[in-house]
Amino acid sequence: MEQLSQLDVKRVSLFELDLSDIDQIDNFAKVLKSKGLTVDVLINNAGIAHGTSFLLTKIKDIEECFKINLIGPLRLSQNIARDMTKLCEGSIVFISSVTASEAVPGTLAYALSKSAVSHLSKIMAQELAQFGVRVNCIAPGLVDTQMLKLNSLQLQKKLIDNSAQKRVAAASEVAEAAFFLALESDIADFNHTADKYDFQAGSVTAALFLEQFVGKRRWLHLDIAGPARSDADAGENPKGGTGYGVRLLTKWLAEL
Repeated sequence: MEQLSQLDVKRVSLFELDLSDIDQIDNFAKVLKSKGLTVDVLINNAGIAHGTSFLLTKIKDIEECFKINLIGPLRLSQNIARDMTKLCEGSIVFISSVTASEAVPGTLAYALSKSAVSHLSKIMAQELAQFGVRVNCIAPGLVDTQMLKLNSLQLQKKLIDNSAQKRVAAASEVAEAAFFLALESDIADFNHTADKYDFQAGSVTAALFLEQFVGKRRWLHLDIAGPARSDADAGENPKGGTGYGVRLLTKWLAEL
């Protein structure tokens, strides 16, 4: 908060609230309304972690993780999404964790809450898309934050060794991904929100992967997906080679 308050940015409003307190969250929504403020992008990033084995995990620690990591962001999203749906626009991004889908010993309370966050984002994406509101979820591995220090050095090393790039991610990398998904763009649209399958956001994932190899060169990632070949005439696609990618690219270039 102190760093944000020192930024030379006009029209920046800072609010502080306890995500474990539903009344504070609801009052925050009332304050926004009283000031005539609307939210275009909501990024649910705040969270806590309790790390210990299954047999030693306390129920109160699980409850605390769920209050702050799930219930608080859920209630905040409900309040913000109501206005977004009225305007038929808006973007909500959740920061989950790789532990939501991978069994990592010693992360029970945290992983359970983040699994719920990931599933929440999928349900919200399906329900809010009809109102023009996009919902996405990022599930990073180890990130260089204060929370990282809650893990033992042994667990940190194990997680790093199991990662693709064998390193800890910088917080700025996660922030860039969140910013990318929050943009009102054709790439981060409803076609790339969570769905019932587990391979959504292909264009986003490919772009973030390719970015690691281009250095400081200026580059463009154009992802064209469509049927390359059809067994029969189907709509605009003729039997045989459809030329779908070429036609789509030509149309896109013509409209620039």
